[in-house]
Amino acid sequence: MASWRKSTKKGYQTYIHRWVQYCDKRQIDQTPSVNDILEFLTTLFESNLGYACSALKTARSALSSLGLKVEGFSAGTHPLVVSYMKGVFNIRPTVSRYTHIWDVNKVLHYLCKLSPVKQLSLKYLTLKLVMLLALTYAARIDTVHKLSVYQFKKTSSEFVFQFSSLLKQSQPGFECSSMRVKAYPPDRRLCSYFVMKEYFFLRTCNLRKQEESLLISYVKPHSGVSKDTQCAFSCDIESK
Repeated sequence: MASWRKSTKKGYQTYIHRWVQYCDKRQIDQTPSVNDILEFLTTLFESNLGYACSALKTARSALSSLGLKVEGFSAGTHPLVVSYMKGVFNIRPTVSRYTHIWDVNKVLHYLCKLSPVKQLSLKYLTLKLVMLLALTYAARIDTVHKLSVYQFKKTSSEFVFQFSSLLKQSQPGFECSSMRVKAYPPDRRLCSYFVMKEYFFLRTCNLRKQEESLLISYVKPHSGVSKDTQCAFSCDIESK
């Protein structure tokens, strides 16, 4: 169980629960047949989950994670199950999540207009900082969410944030324990370091009290924001 991340547990939970209900209804014991597996996946397919949204793939992985063995194969790697998944893909092809790429130059042009930062409201200062971090460091929402004011050091040209917990992209053999927010002298309007100084030391230092998260809400009580809120910050700037 410890090998599963929280997001994995959350994704598997629904399908494990539905599998238990399915087995209980059909009185299937701990050694299901390959037909049981295929019929279960079919019930999901017929409920319009489909391959495109990765639901059936997640369900198949959830069954394998339970340690179910069918004819010497894990539940998800049995040849008939693999063939079934290919058939699902042919019937209901995967649809790309993103159908277009927005022009980054338009966003940067808008961010330049949000200057000088000293005159920005806390709301727009926050939005600008989040978008600059996302763009200049290709940072995931999970990464930005874990930036802590108790685990960083500041130099004359950069902030270095340390991560005490695993990131979404962390894996054995790949170390990602810090994030460097460097100064960009050519244009202070697009300098993450400059915006970070304004945000942390001048605007939020007296608001955050004991709040550990770097990003806090721009309305009272100024508590740490969730990942969904940070994502909304980025979408707000994009919509501008």
